[in-house]
Amino acid sequence: MESVVYQTLEKTLSPVANERVPAEVELKRFEQQQPEYCLALASIAAAQECALELRQTALVVLKGYVNRHWNLAVESYEEGPIPSPDVSLRWVSWATITMGARLVKAAVRERVFGLLSSDEPKLRLAAVVSNIAKYDWPDEWPGLFDALLLLLRQGSPKQVHAAIRVYAEWIRPNMTDAHVSHLLGLLGELRRLVVSPE
Repeated sequence: MESVVYQTLEKTLSPVANERVPAEVELKRFEQQQPEYCLALASIAAAQECALELRQTALVVLKGYVNRHWNLAVESYEEGPIPSPDVSLRWVSWATITMGARLVKAAVRERVFGLLSSDEPKLRLAAVVSNIAKYDWPDEWPGLFDALLLLLRQGSPKQVHAAIRVYAEWIRPNMTDAHVSHLLGLLGELRRLVVSPE
């Protein structure tokens, strides 16, 4: 799947409409029919041997995928390759489908979080991590807040910047009171960064 998605992404960058338009249609088909599509995008974005413009394109496409398919509860949700619970499947249980979706999501989270440490600023796309965080934290991604705090405490200047960008895009006034204790830890760390002589 990854090599097919890679080749299709390459064609979407073509200035020739006869190449680009069919490739864009093919990506939409993958998005709607291939459960591992989002993982292929995250893997391409994380692959250092891939061309930078393709890695960036994979991240931008992945961000759109997350906005449309990551969580059933959002208004912008579109049915994707993982069927809704109301779909009747005789050959596989809903629990099996849900577990598969969770494993794919966990692998995508791992890859995009790893990009926050990239030497290439164009790949430290905090928007993808923050979009996933809106849907998955704290239930499905409980370690995210602590992992970002660790980047603030021990990361390189690039990692610190990336972590701050994730927080800036993710934290919103409508977060629940249950999140306040996490936010207090963040404020203390941000204060330390501001008054630090480094």
